Amino acid sequence: MPYIIIILFFIVAILALLEDKIPHKQVVMVVFPFATIMILLSGFREVGIDYDSANYASAYRDYEIAEGVDVSFLIISSFLHLFSDDAHAIFLFYALLGVSLKLFAIKRLSHSYLVPLMVYLCYYYEMHECMQIRSGILGGLYLLAIPYIAKGEKRIALMLLLLGSFFHISGLVLLPILFLGNKEFDKKSKAIWCLVIPFSYIVHFVGVHFLLSVNIPYIGDKLEIYQRLHESGHSELGINVFSPLLLMNVLMFYYLMYFSQTVNNENKYFPLMMKCYAIGISSYMFFSFLPVLSSRINILYDTVSIVLFSNVAYTVKPRWASVLALMVFCFLYLNYGLKCFEGFVFLWEV
Repeated sequence: MPYIIIILFFIVAILALLEDKIPHKQVVMVVFPFATIMILLSGFREVGIDYDSANYASAYRDYEIAEGVDVSFLIISSFLHLFSDDAHAIFLFYALLGVSLKLFAIKRLSHSYLVPLMVYLCYYYEMHECMQIRSGILGGLYLLAIPYIAKGEKRIALMLLLLGSFFHISGLVLLPILFLGNKEFDKKSKAIWCLVIPFSYIVHFVGVHFLLSVNIPYIGDKLEIYQRLHESGHSELGINVFSPLLLMNVLMFYYLMYFSQTVNNENKYFPLMMKCYAIGISSYMFFSFLPVLSSRINILYDTVSIVLFSNVAYTVKPRWASVLALMVFCFLYLNYGLKCFEGFVFLWEV
């Protein structure tokens, strides 16, 4: 399966290089077969090929006694069991919604279709549609909420985020974006947001675990338990604030911020999306004392990178040169996306 995704990635990447020469209506027609392949590939993947599918398959088979899943998963499972007890039924359902919602969001958020699709294939397709399948639907609804937040239609955005939280409770951590604005960056605001990431590194190295110092009933106690487990070595996840993947994100953030005026002319939601992106990156350091929380918030908030990365195409002329550079960047990124599959090694290590 990883190598099928690699082939899809390169086909889409080649088409992305030629997108400005393809009529828009034909681009939509080109995307449809890729979307179909992506849905089927994820929906009928082998159980156990990734790190979560076996758990989801078990939860689907024994949904009446399953623990640790949202109510939505239980409702969907009970409905699908009327037709099939094969776990691929639930995989296909989540893949259909996850891929469709993201592609619909891409159409709303970007002038381009194939460049964001290339970016989507390099990481979030694997992470969301092939592993964190409930977050896949949440991520799509999050992207759809962006235009409504930017236009000040907060009620609709709130409904979309709450609907996403119905599929995965972690969606509640996205609610603060309702208070973010979409005003174009000036020198002052650009400087402030550029300092967020360095500040998060300072917090990490100083060791300020501010959430643990807040006396919130139940939540504070729960966080303390997780903290003790992590310090005692019982937590499997670790945090590397200088991991290549994180540094690639930091590099991309500052690159896009440098070209903010240029990109803003092409992407009217750019300021809001960059703020979400900054929160996602910095949260990895802010909450490093609790790796599960840190990773979840980081991956969820940075779903906007599907569209943001594609904005690189507006920064350098000729367009094919910037898309080609982005293709190389995404290929490196793709290797980290494919790590969600059991036994996959980086292509340069093969």
